[in-house]
Amino acid sequence: MNGLNLWHAIDARHTGVRSTSLAGNTAGAIGASQGGPTSVAKPKVTLGGRSPYYGAFAWGARAFGGLGTITIAQALWLALVLVVALPEFGLRRPHTQIVTVAAISMISPLAFFIDVIMPDVFIGVVVVAVFVLWYRWPRTWMPRLWWLFNILAAVLFHTSALLLAVLLLACLALAEHRSWQNRRHQAISIFSALAIGLCGSVAMDLAIKHATGRAVTPIPYLLARTIGDGTAARVLREDCPARGYATCRFVNQFPLTENEFLWGRPGLVGWNQIDPSSETAIVREQWPIVFAALTRYPGQQLSRSAHNLVWMFFTLDVDEFGYSIKLDHSLDNKLFDAQRIEAESGRIYSQHLTLRLLSVIWHITYIVAVSFVIVALLFRRRLRISRLTLQVASTMLLALVLSAAIQGVLGGVWGRYTARIAWLAILAAIVIAVDILRGRTRSLS
Repeated sequence: MNGLNLWHAIDARHTGVRSTSLAGNTAGAIGASQGGPTSVAKPKVTLGGRSPYYGAFAWGARAFGGLGTITIAQALWLALVLVVALPEFGLRRPHTQIVTVAAISMISPLAFFIDVIMPDVFIGVVVVAVFVLWYRWPRTWMPRLWWLFNILAAVLFHTSALLLAVLLLACLALAEHRSWQNRRHQAISIFSALAIGLCGSVAMDLAIKHATGRAVTPIPYLLARTIGDGTAARVLREDCPARGYATCRFVNQFPLTENEFLWGRPGLVGWNQIDPSSETAIVREQWPIVFAALTRYPGQQLSRSAHNLVWMFFTLDVDEFGYSIKLDHSLDNKLFDAQRIEAESGRIYSQHLTLRLLSVIWHITYIVAVSFVIVALLFRRRLRISRLTLQVASTMLLALVLSAAIQGVLGGVWGRYTARIAWLAILAAIVIAVDILRGRTRSLS
């Protein structure tokens, strides 16, 4: 399993290896994304979607002993998050905390994602941080700053954390609108951390443009999503070639999934493999095409988005990590040993059945935990669930739904997006179980 931290860290199919900027060299070398080309080295393109901030964190951790220290740093970070958070969730006894951490580590994919050099593991952290600050506002500045720092770091490390935190904060504010005045300090603090994180990301893009002379090229995820859903594909079939869209070059290849459109497949050149001017043109025309798709086929898009949301919520797997990697040896890879990476990935690929088995086990535990949480919320009065437990369970479940909506409606439909925060369901289920057992103990007493 330890080889996984080498796998997704350096996969040239997934990273911004085409970039010669800080965004590509730092985040591209360390961060990773979903389904890219096998080996592409096209210079003078600064591809967005990767975080130089996470790259800096990983590079700094690596300085203390190599790639393995990155995962150790992530493990210590998550351990500290749980140690500080569990008392705020009502789990104050040491033995209960030990059992909780052990259960989350063994029956959820959290330990797996800690061992992978990518910022996905911090998506769950922002949920915990928002919950603690919103419902359990610390009395002293030190814990407040700790949780605000976690929000800021998660947002800088991964854009999805920003979207998830904003939506979660909005939903919590609506649910607690009657007590809004009592929570204005919490709202202002959380919003400030999110705003600083957003400004930090924008500032990095501007710095990259100033240093390289090239603006960062954002990945057209929304266009890819609507092409995968079929609505944008219908628009392009109708409007090409009359409208002169650069995206018309893909019409003869439809139907395409969102990842085939972005990253290609054998025999098909994807968006990120075409010339830079066409890439930029497609990014610019993304919004007119998406708007046309939403206005012409709202029913179809709504149906597909709902299907994607439900699929994302109930689907969990890590199968996509089972690939054999072939690196582009022309790159200046000072960060890693290319031969070692290829050997490790080959070993993981040969053990793909292990990933499949882990996916099945984690999927079962996730479904059981989610079902238990839903049933407990439905019968909360009969089970006499405390107000704190109700807040924990509803917030964790809401975060899972919002994450599924973000990825299913705006991004890619992949099981790892649910897997990376599945531990929140396990945590909520444990909090509920402990609360129920405490209530029965009090009744017997």
